[in-house]
Amino acid sequence: MILKKKQEKFPNTVYVRDKQKVLVERWGLTDNTYHVLAFGRDEQLLFSHGGALSDEQVEQLLQRVDAEIAR
Repeated sequence: MILKKKQEKFPNTVYVRDKQKVLVERWGLTDNTYHVLAFGRDEQLLFSHGGALSDEQVEQLLQRVDAEIAR
């Protein structure tokens, strides 16, 4: 229910629920918490972080996305 409401509130964000833990096991993502992944146009990973983001990490994420948009 919470995930559905978040998806409605942020329609440009993709939320994935990994019930079988495929991404946890194969990609080494964090389990039972948020894990932010940002991909560029060429499907290259721009940013990855598990858990809560600090202000510095948010700034780093935004800089990488801005750089990707500018290229």
